Amino acid sequence: MKINVNNKEFDLVYSIRTNIMYENIVNESLDYTQLSNITKISQLFYCNILASMQANKLPLELSWDEFITWLDENGGYTKLNDYALWLAKQIEIQANLIQKTEDNEDKKKVKKTKN
Repeated sequence: MKINVNNKEFDLVYSIRTNIMYENIVNESLDYTQLSNITKISQLFYCNILASMQANKLPLELSWDEFITWLDENGGYTKLNDYALWLAKQIEIQANLIQKTEDNEDKKKVKKTKN
C-alpha cells in the first residue's frame, strides 16, 4: 500500500516493528479482536506509518495530532477502511507463511522418523 505523508511517498510495511511501536506508544498489547474500534485501528495505522517511515529511513516527523489532521484531509473513514482491508491481507499472508513453515517442519520430522 503506497502512502503519502508530509509530501513523502513510501510503501506501508506491516512487520513486528509495527506491533512493538504500538505497544510502546499505546502502552498495551495489540488485541486484533478490537480493531473494529475506530480508536484502535487509528492507533495501529499511526504506528504502522511510523514503523514504515523508520523502515524506509525517513524522519519520524508525524505527531498524533498531525496524523489525525492528515487522516481527516485524506478521506478519514475511507482511508481507515482501506487500511483495515490492506492489514487483513497482510495478516493473511503472514499466517500462510507461518503455516507453510510449520508444514515444512512437519515434513522434515516425518522424513527423519522414517530413516
